[in-house]
Amino acid sequence: MGSRAVCAVDDAERVDLFAVLEKLMAAVFAAQVGEQVDVDASQQAINQGRGLRGERARRGIASGGSS
Repeated sequence: MGSRAVCAVDDAERVDLFAVLEKLMAAVFAAQVGEQVDVDASQQAINQGRGLRGERARRGIASGGSS
């Protein structure tokens, strides 16, 4: 990427772009974390509906669900 042709963008504009991209990445990460929390809560509710309690009810998709 560093060997690209020089374009009409100066370093100050690139630094501003870095800041925008960092904010975008933070927003995406926050959205992802929110969805993970919602999935965890949903899986726990499903497991509790199946009669599981405690640690077993808190198991999510990554831990193999209710098996």
